[in-house]
Amino acid sequence: MSVRGNALRPCARLAALLLLPSSSLFGQPETWTIEVVGGGAWPTAAVHYSMLTHVCHSNPPSTLVHSFRDNAGWHPAPIDETTDGEIRTKSMVCENDGTLHVAYRGGMYAPYPFLGYAWRDGSAWHVEHFQTSYYPGPPSLAVGEGHVPHVAYGRMMGTQVLLHAWRPAAGWQFELVAELLAGEPDIALDDSGHVHAAYSESGDFSEVLVYGVKGASGWTSDSLDVDTDILGALAPSLALDAGGDPHISYVRTDDQTLWYAWKSGRGWSFEAVSQVGSGLSVSSLRVDQNGIAHIAWWDEGADAVMYACRAPSGWAIAPVSPDAGGVQDICLALDPYANPRIAYDDATTGVVRLARMGLSLWVSGYPASYELSWSPASGTTAFWIYGVANSPFFEPGVDPPYDHRIAVLGPGTSTWSATLGMGSEDNYTYRVLALDVNSQEIARSRPAGEFDFLTQLP
Repeated sequence: MSVRGNALRPCARLAALLLLPSSSLFGQPETWTIEVVGGGAWPTAAVHYSMLTHVCHSNPPSTLVHSFRDNAGWHPAPIDETTDGEIRTKSMVCENDGTLHVAYRGGMYAPYPFLGYAWRDGSAWHVEHFQTSYYPGPPSLAVGEGHVPHVAYGRMMGTQVLLHAWRPAAGWQFELVAELLAGEPDIALDDSGHVHAAYSESGDFSEVLVYGVKGASGWTSDSLDVDTDILGALAPSLALDAGGDPHISYVRTDDQTLWYAWKSGRGWSFEAVSQVGSGLSVSSLRVDQNGIAHIAWWDEGADAVMYACRAPSGWAIAPVSPDAGGVQDICLALDPYANPRIAYDDATTGVVRLARMGLSLWVSGYPASYELSWSPASGTTAFWIYGVANSPFFEPGVDPPYDHRIAVLGPGTSTWSATLGMGSEDNYTYRVLALDVNSQEIARSRPAGEFDFLTQLP
């Protein structure tokens, strides 16, 4: 999944911490907070640059639900509903202007299941069912210039084929991309509007990982890797870096290994990331503005949700949820500072969860005051409020290097207010740190900057 014009901002702190060994990923081993979003399955997630987190998922038996998270908690609302079987989401996009898009399949037990596309501009959702024949598979979504959606999906009736659909002003258009499709495709758009896809094709006693791109003269493709197990489904996840080069994560069933492939001027390269315990494990890949690859996956053998970043010295891997309860689908999203948000479903309890690294910080009250609200962090004994820079605006603290610390709050605190005059209109520099009993940092928010003063609610 990808969206044009919504590139993540650089995260120097992330790049520096990736030099640490995997046992001290991001400086502390316990930096994840896991919340229940709601009942259901098949989640997909997106983070707006104002830090507002969105999750869409299926709520049994057959309702598509959108939930967003602010300092008051999760706020769910239905988008679509069917009476003929489950709704399954796969991709969600949040544009810079706040427009939300989601693609999904519904009516699995109806005579003809449908593909759905919903978008929200302002506070209203608009819903379309645009493919109602040939048993479509779960769709992957990307959004281009002018809010134009692009969807890649498999046709499951007869010969399985890969189709690409897009909706300009004239209505939905469709084209055949490839035949002998196996598994589920993923799609992305580059800044020139070219469509990229990753998918697998069935061969003779094998499956082939394929990367395709649609240029001015049509589709071209590269065959990248062969899985020798005919029963395998590669289920690739595709992302583009800032230069438009493709990156793919996928699971081979023959060696039960999560692999990472990327293309540069030297061609394609491949790396093994981790054993996953089963060829049925699923992964989700994102690439931040610095070109760093992030992958979340379910390790079926360990029954754990895992997360990894690719550091210059190799992959830094950390467990997110050591007892996930059986995961059907997983989705990784990055906030503007490349902090991960991982949505996944727990089949044992029937709920959708969101795991996040770092503190989420919300700002309200401007211009009358600065009112900070932040998310909890387990193991916290104190929260510190401090200014990142510009010492003329802050009274120095007493403990270097925290010489801009301006408040120390108890572990049950989640809000703090300041009157105007402690910052300038063009440089809002508050940050919240969570500390443990030894005054060691557990998690931190990004600086409360100018983007926080945009509207936080849908």
